[in-house]
Amino acid sequence: MFLLKSPEELQKLHPEFSIYSRYFVDYHGPLFKGLEVGNYQLLKTFPGANAGTELPSEVRKLLGQSKTYIGAYPPTQ
Repeated sequence: MFLLKSPEELQKLHPEFSIYSRYFVDYHGPLFKGLEVGNYQLLKTFPGANAGTELPSEVRKLLGQSKTYIGAYPPTQ
């Protein structure tokens, strides 16, 4: 077993993964508005809060959403 220390290390092993990943070196602050209560909206003070991208049309249709998105897609019902 080995530890990957950055998205670039993952890309060297598997170029198809983490194409748009961002790594925030030494960021140890909060990410979410309310982790304890399940509010996973990103805090505006998080450096990557504006890094979202438009969802592909087929994903938007499945999720019923049209907003930009950061991270993994939520499960569909």
